Amino acid sequence: MDAYDRTVDVVVIGSGMAGVCSAIQAARLGCSVALLEKDEVLGGNSSPNLGVHVSGAHSFHPYACETGIINEIEEEAARLNAKIFTHGYHYNIARQWDSLLMWMMDREGVDVRRRTYARDVVMDGTRIEAVIADDMATYTTIKIRVGVAVIDASGDGQIACSAGADFRVGREGASEFGERGAPGKADAITMGTSVTALVRKAGHPVDFVPPPGTPPFEVGYGYGRDEVSDDCLRAHAAWNPDHDLCFLYHTETGGEMDTIMDEHEIYERLIGQLYSVWNHIKNDAHPEESRNWELVWVSPKAGKRESRRFIGDYILTQNDVESGRIFEDEVAYGGYAVDVHDPVGRQAKVRFHSVPPLYSIPYRCIYSRNVENLLLGGRLISVSHMALGTVRLQRTLASGGQAAGAAAYLCKKHRCTPREVYVRHIEELKQLLLKNDATLLGTGNRDEMDMARRAEVRASSEQRFECIECEGMIPLDRARGIIFWDWPRSLDEISLYLRNGTGETITVPVDLQFFGVDRKWKSTDENVKPDHLQGHFNRMCWGGNTDFDRFSPLGSSESSIEPGREGWVRFEFDGLELPEKDPCLDEERLLLRVPELEGLSWGSRAVLMDIGVRCWASPDDGRYVTEPEMHLFKISPRPVYGEGLNVINGRSRRYSTNPVNMWMSRIGEMLPQELVLEFGEPVAIDEVHLTFDTLHRAYRDMPFNSPERRASGMCVSDYRLDSFSDGRWWGIENVRDNYRRFRVHKFEERVVSKLRLSVLATAENGWEARVYQVRAYGPPRQEGT
Repeated sequence: MDAYDRTVDVVVIGSGMAGVCSAIQAARLGCSVALLEKDEVLGGNSSPNLGVHVSGAHSFHPYACETGIINEIEEEAARLNAKIFTHGYHYNIARQWDSLLMWMMDREGVDVRRRTYARDVVMDGTRIEAVIADDMATYTTIKIRVGVAVIDASGDGQIACSAGADFRVGREGASEFGERGAPGKADAITMGTSVTALVRKAGHPVDFVPPPGTPPFEVGYGYGRDEVSDDCLRAHAAWNPDHDLCFLYHTETGGEMDTIMDEHEIYERLIGQLYSVWNHIKNDAHPEESRNWELVWVSPKAGKRESRRFIGDYILTQNDVESGRIFEDEVAYGGYAVDVHDPVGRQAKVRFHSVPPLYSIPYRCIYSRNVENLLLGGRLISVSHMALGTVRLQRTLASGGQAAGAAAYLCKKHRCTPREVYVRHIEELKQLLLKNDATLLGTGNRDEMDMARRAEVRASSEQRFECIECEGMIPLDRARGIIFWDWPRSLDEISLYLRNGTGETITVPVDLQFFGVDRKWKSTDENVKPDHLQGHFNRMCWGGNTDFDRFSPLGSSESSIEPGREGWVRFEFDGLELPEKDPCLDEERLLLRVPELEGLSWGSRAVLMDIGVRCWASPDDGRYVTEPEMHLFKISPRPVYGEGLNVINGRSRRYSTNPVNMWMSRIGEMLPQELVLEFGEPVAIDEVHLTFDTLHRAYRDMPFNSPERRASGMCVSDYRLDSFSDGRWWGIENVRDNYRRFRVHKFEERVVSKLRLSVLATAENGWEARVYQVRAYGPPRQEGT
């Protein structure tokens, strides 16, 4: 007899970040959830058994941190310091990470069963009726009956396979999807598998004697991205002999084998290769530099990149991701490099085929096309081999996992299948995800129940798309200008603050130029760091190329300034049509250029603004040099920048440098600052959602990736929420020491005419108020929403 036999709404297989996020989301929305994990620790490839860094689109794109549950997890992990910091901060085997994941799921009522191998299913036609699993701790077999759906986020997809779900293995031929990175013929080759190891500087000499059976060293271990190398000491960014604790990741194999059925052999081969590499470093190639280094830990599980990929109603391809396609049924997004590991003998060659722009992942990729109640999570979702190179990153997959959990809830609510969610309820799914702080690139808040959308917004202070505070004058001793990351759809006029230091009238010509792109993806040799930025950079920089020949003319104007005059000078453009701004792409920019004019100066302010940066021409280099300051300008019509009305514009984040999509109080004006929503007629509310800014340009500056901080410095830490009725303000919440981007406040129903958010302090002094979104809800409300 089964020791455990119960029915739950949703069964999640696997505790990687996709599985964890799907389980939490489904449970929060009211589903009963059981999660089965065959390992003794949670986290999948990020678990203490392997420790792979949880990364995603932000590694290659500014401000691109995936939001929602995965961001919430990392906020809590940063607060708890649930990470072992090694050189590069790229790996983590802290057991606190496992404990945090368990605590978060337990808090939501998820029934987490460790060391439980889900091995088979009971089917009712094309529907999974129950999951059969072996509890390896108690040597018992359990049955979990499925009330609504199964979410297979296990990586290999044994349950999905047992249910008869269609899948693929290996590489598609170039002719199938027209992918430029695909081989000429389809084959069964997959990306390989790796192990990680931890080494420490012991402070004294440590010998290494390779275990019996260690294979001879082969050139190729410790590879570079595009060519093999025998320099194992520095071939991977995690190693630095000047640090005290480093991770090694030098070997990969198994791509030409069956990464499921041959897993035992692959792991043993990897361990042998690892010992071979370390022996080579210690005793042959670098004995002096590695003399005091000790191998202290090797991952007990293999880090697998690819096995089965299950087929949904759509297969995402390299073409989709490199074009930055935004699907109508988008439920997640990515932006990591198309990072495909090709086997080279018994090793692998890491090849970045491209760095795509931000792209969306359609809902049709996260459910099975032929098993009616099977949702897909993690690296087994419906993508091509080439697309898997970018989709397989854990933060990207976590976003898809959250979408699968929300879809499972809608299956319960509407008593329908995952495919019927696509056919009948896709807009509801998208809005539900946005309400739970997920990111969708092409969809804004259209929630009719959100009463804040209909409010009038007033802010005590707000930044505008202009620079008018003069702190000094810079001579036009060379061509100078401003590079903008946002602009209006059509331009009437621009005003510049100029000084004519001569005794004659000067005619001033200005022209507008545009930096466009022929393709949205970039190759790794196009990584140009912007001059004006300091500190951490992402692995790809956007908007750094300022070569003259990359800018094309859009229009021009001229005006005159009298002798000895200092002040604003207008330049008319008479409704000049400008290219449409892509809110996800920093590479496209607008340049306002003024030529060299003797005796003329242009006002400047020493502040780095998100609007743009000042620049000057360097003829010898054929490029513009950017500086972290701004020339004075005014523009009409003026794009929305940091105004208070951004909190109801439907966007809860930025996707690039501009538009910022948030309320920002003016730079230099002290806190507190306040934002007031006026509803007109009184409304009943009992729930308010607040979204604060925690998105840094560089992923290394996010708290979990930085050893210096436990919360984002710009995050609103202290705030007060009040409502207005009966002629006075009434307190709702008074919060201190907040470190979370997304906060939901529920309270007793009250009838109000106004809502006020007072920003009292930020996590680090000196920041202005920065708030992305305010939502307000009241009864009646449907279950789970």
